[in-house]
Amino acid sequence: MHTIKIQAAVFALLGVSTTAGAAPYQTDYVQRIQDQAFFALQEAEPTAVLIRNSTCRLEDAAVRKNWEVLSGDERKEYIRAVKCLLSSPAKTDPALDTGARVRHEDFAAQHINQTLEVHVTGNFLSWHRHYIWSYEKALRNECGYTGYLPPLQDGMIGVGVANKLRYNPHCVSRDLSSWLATRIYTEEALLNLTIRETAEDIAGFQTRLESGSGVFPGVHSGGHQTLSGSNSDLYSGVVDPAFYLHHSMVDRVWWLWQALHLDQAKTISGTITFGNRPPSRNATLDDPIELPFLGVERTTIGNLLDTLDGPYCYVYA
Repeated sequence: MHTIKIQAAVFALLGVSTTAGAAPYQTDYVQRIQDQAFFALQEAEPTAVLIRNSTCRLEDAAVRKNWEVLSGDERKEYIRAVKCLLSSPAKTDPALDTGARVRHEDFAAQHINQTLEVHVTGNFLSWHRHYIWSYEKALRNECGYTGYLPPLQDGMIGVGVANKLRYNPHCVSRDLSSWLATRIYTEEALLNLTIRETAEDIAGFQTRLESGSGVFPGVHSGGHQTLSGSNSDLYSGVVDPAFYLHHSMVDRVWWLWQALHLDQAKTISGTITFGNRPPSRNATLDDPIELPFLGVERTTIGNLLDTLDGPYCYVYA
């Protein structure tokens, strides 16, 4: 029998709670950068709204708030919606033989299947932006969630084999490292990622995002390593529901960088192969972004570079 369970106690291990007010919202330096980014968007809005291919306006955009500022009821609502995805039947075509049995596993199967096409590549940021947005849509449209990413939870899921897609029930594991976290999520790291010369272009930003200081990993890879356990697996780390919180944070850092570099916000860097192995051409804005296991409409990188345009209408706070 296939069983799914949510372990609420894991919230305490991760330093979060289902009770509002368990932790401060964010440090002063994060808020200062956030304020600068939002001010830049406000300044650009009168012109930006005229050239969008959508009806989205900054003042009407959905707001993705940190878990720490959600009320207790909002946190419970999110957990309920995730439980819904963990118990609802998969929608992936059985003929694809993905191994997915429940809806949450459709998303795991999609990530596993495309891993080497969407990491250390020119589409890494845009693909993951669209991927977590699709997860958010499923929470809202299929499970009645009224909020937005990102909160955090834990579960027991069935897809988790990196070398091929097949059914593989196993428990999510974590080996949390506060030592690593305190060396990755620092004021220095965020400044280097957003406003300093180390991230003056998209190539520099992506390098810092992955490689950090060169001594410690960057915010993306380091975040997975901080959670460790299931989350540190390049292919199937997505089986851990904390993946969506972490990648919402990665998307937020990119959003901050874009808002603070509006003249470069729609630039990309990288090739179409994992770490350019084997050597390949540079990615372009016309390259497709596809999520076939999820039934999401095919689009392009260029259509996903603005959270206030294309299919999106959201900001971070």
